[in-house]
Amino acid sequence: MERIPGKGTFPRNRPNAEPNNAVPVPLPSVLAATKPSAPPTVRTVIAPVHAERSETPYVVISAVLNLPWEKDRPIEENWAQRVVLAAEHSLQKLGARTMVRNRFGVETEDIDPFFEYIIGSGANRILFVQGNIAEAERVALYENGVVALHHGIGRNPIPVVQVTTNSYGALPVPSITFDSELGSLIATRHLLDLGHRRILFAGARIDLPLGQGAWIVSRVRGFRRALQFAGLERSVRMHSVEEIMDTPNFVAGELGPEEGPTWTRIGRDVAPKVLRDPSITGVVAGNDTIAAEIIRAAREVGRRVPEDLSVVGFDNKLISTDLDLTTINVPFEQMAEEAVNAILEIDPRAENKALLSIKPMLVRRGSTCPPQG
Repeated sequence: MERIPGKGTFPRNRPNAEPNNAVPVPLPSVLAATKPSAPPTVRTVIAPVHAERSETPYVVISAVLNLPWEKDRPIEENWAQRVVLAAEHSLQKLGARTMVRNRFGVETEDIDPFFEYIIGSGANRILFVQGNIAEAERVALYENGVVALHHGIGRNPIPVVQVTTNSYGALPVPSITFDSELGSLIATRHLLDLGHRRILFAGARIDLPLGQGAWIVSRVRGFRRALQFAGLERSVRMHSVEEIMDTPNFVAGELGPEEGPTWTRIGRDVAPKVLRDPSITGVVAGNDTIAAEIIRAAREVGRRVPEDLSVVGFDNKLISTDLDLTTINVPFEQMAEEAVNAILEIDPRAENKALLSIKPMLVRRGSTCPPQG
């Protein structure tokens, strides 16, 4: 173990890892319950459930993943599961009891039993990883339940720490977030510093099914701020989604007629829109998968990367190493460690509304260079 002043206690050898608007609904009725119900269907149970309380930290790690394809997606493609695994490993190394509840395809009527079971499990802390919950009512039910647990609405409080990649969606509980807007700003500044002036943001429609385009908004906002700082866009307020997305420098890919997790299809759709204008010399892609498809399409039509087209991705997935792709690293391991530090040191008597936003970093590789000619 090693103690980092001001941070907490961590295992010396850590596991390797790659670096909504809710509608108002009543609070879950289960928050007044005193006895646990039968457990709902779960994906993983790491430790047995005990009803008695203990001074030993007993942390329920809850990641709700409501997209039907998530259970079949590799771990490296699922940020929420990567955070869960890293946090579970660190907590167990530090002697805490843990129980993991990963939920897939959860229905609205299952939400009350879900919280009831957590309450009755004997847990004295909850680490809530906000994954993908598509419908607004489900978002509201889960968020209301989490906030009520933390603040003791309807029962004794159970301290909660939230991990989310959407700082705009952070709840009034201690939250660990990643600043996607700043990451996009850094990516765009990189291209500007290299001398690029005709730059596009390549993403997806924000109204994709199951809410899959919502995170694009913060990344477009950071992209546009960088252009405004450089004098390449007129400075405008970007408070609403409509204001943020109102730019000719954004191109969107369509999901296509098939259903499923198809960022590859979105990338294939958006690539020709990027390449149709030969004056474009730089692209900030919404994620690494979109970037990969743009690179593939560019090479197919004889455009050299990076000499003719510099491309920056986002997420630093495994594919970015294979492509030698300049990208923004999302530090999932660091987010998990900060969450573990917070959940173990949290004072349940305090209001605990602090927000820690993890700063993104540019990983510079071979897909960017100054514009040639």
